[in-house]
Amino acid sequence: MTINISYMAFTETLINLLSDRNHWARRSTVLLYTAVILTIFAGLSCKTNMGGEMKITGHLSGLPDGHIYLLDQNRKIVDSSATADGNFELAVRRSMYQEPPYLTLEHRDKNGHKRMFNFVTNKLKNGGGLHSQFFMLEDTSDIQITGALKDFTPKDFVLPDSVKLVYPEDPIHAGKQTAVLYNISFEFDRMTDSTFQRIKSWVKKYPYSYYLLYELNKNQGSLSNPQVQSLLNDFNPELRKSATAQEIAKRITAREEQKLGIKTKLENTSGSLQPALDPSKELNVLILWASWCGPCRMEIKELKPLYEQFSKNSHVRFVSVSIDQNKKDWQKAVDEEKMPWEQMWLPSNLAAYSREIFGFNGTIPATLFVDNKGNVFKRFSGYAPGVKDEYTAEIKRYLDSSGLAMK
Repeated sequence: MTINISYMAFTETLINLLSDRNHWARRSTVLLYTAVILTIFAGLSCKTNMGGEMKITGHLSGLPDGHIYLLDQNRKIVDSSATADGNFELAVRRSMYQEPPYLTLEHRDKNGHKRMFNFVTNKLKNGGGLHSQFFMLEDTSDIQITGALKDFTPKDFVLPDSVKLVYPEDPIHAGKQTAVLYNISFEFDRMTDSTFQRIKSWVKKYPYSYYLLYELNKNQGSLSNPQVQSLLNDFNPELRKSATAQEIAKRITAREEQKLGIKTKLENTSGSLQPALDPSKELNVLILWASWCGPCRMEIKELKPLYEQFSKNSHVRFVSVSIDQNKKDWQKAVDEEKMPWEQMWLPSNLAAYSREIFGFNGTIPATLFVDNKGNVFKRFSGYAPGVKDEYTAEIKRYLDSSGLAMK
């Protein structure tokens, strides 16, 4: 609702009321009218400052003169500023976003060289410190970025000469949203009871964290519906009302309706629909892949000897399921790879529910170990050399525990 009220009109009415000295009753009207109007003005004055701006100020030695850009996670420019002697100031209106986005910085000097920013965190990976490309829009805090600007060289790829990856040597001064992003490190790929309890303890400790909510949304497929609902309940009321939380809740319902089961049918190489699971096999090994996925194609080399090792066990079944959008791409890759086990493709009417059906986080290759009742009791995501040994150990463990090793 919009209220248009003129301060001059208010003043004129007030004078008219006061000038009527013969009607003392109107004096109470004056007081009431004054109180109401001043309250409205005060309310309007407060409302114009709600949300406000988050300022990002920088004092970085080693930053050349040029221009610096504030980008959101979609690489949309939010603000820009000239840099001089390593100093700059940027701002973002909080009202631009319903939920706090990830933000980053990019700099171009006067020679056209680009510097892409990363930031020091307290996370560790492979024994070393982990940098983050992003910080987060804060509820109330501003952000200060100081210290010497350092270059670092990535190990996995080569950058053009005109592009550098840089990071401020000092940790940035930010608020509580970024603090959780920079301090909590976990992986959903190897989900165990202890891992789930650790994640749950973090949500309880930081129920205001959008980073944790975003990670839950991204990795929902690695958790059961009861686990997801349990975590969702631990966030504070504001976050539970957010669009991301509502998306998670809707996916819980969709997963119940679309989840993998005995009745799930996929298309085989002959073009007919066949059950994805064979209830006559105690162990179904489902491999999710795509023709365009390099690591998936690499993993096939290890899957072939694995299949040969267990192909004579009548209780074990292997099936690869492609999530290719283009059916011809899948067929071409199947012809090239010559995998001796069953091959299936996710039809277009089910493609939108791939995460719900298979209960994975979208990372491929993904290998699911499923019993003959449709229960996924073990899942692996991604590829690393030597994964065959992990799969072999898991299959043997299951067969030994079920008394099926020699059958």
